[in-house]
Amino acid sequence: MLLIVGGAAGAYWWFQPEVPLPTWSSVTARWSGLTSKASAFAARTMTAVKAKFRRTPATPARPQPKPAVRQTTRPAAPAASGGSPPPPPPGRVQPSPPTRLDALADSLTAAVRTFGERSTQFARGQLLCAGLGTALKMVESRWTAYSAARRSAGALEAAQAARDQTLYAGVDSVERRFEQTGCARP
Repeated sequence: MLLIVGGAAGAYWWFQPEVPLPTWSSVTARWSGLTSKASAFAARTMTAVKAKFRRTPATPARPQPKPAVRQTTRPAAPAASGGSPPPPPPGRVQPSPPTRLDALADSLTAAVRTFGERSTQFARGQLLCAGLGTALKMVESRWTAYSAARRSAGALEAAQAARDQTLYAGVDSVERRFEQTGCARP
């Protein structure tokens, strides 16, 4: 009797292949979705763990500036009665304060952008506190240079004043983001 029931079930299955799948078959779709999410999570976690144990490359030492060559002959001293100072040596023209301020602002903007990228890497576990601290030091040193040039530049035009406010907000944001990381200040 068992053979007859089994044979009938087999024949039904063999000759009726287009039977609609029951609703519980969505379990396989959900299971495959869960396993793909779990494997992606495991891959991200392993990448973060590997990054924490990976050595960070040593930063190369900055090349020291070459000492300036001194002139063996000096230009004649200006007359004591109201003479003008000697002109700057050829090839070395000092930029005007607004031009210098714009160059320092560009440099500061690049440093803030670099900190943002490094902060993202830190949040992903791809960068240690030391790397983030280096980026913070770079922002602070360029902010100091910009502030000194800003004081000596005098009154700013409207576009420069707006940029000055944007730079201040960017540096303030860098400070707050670094404080949120819990890393020790360099």
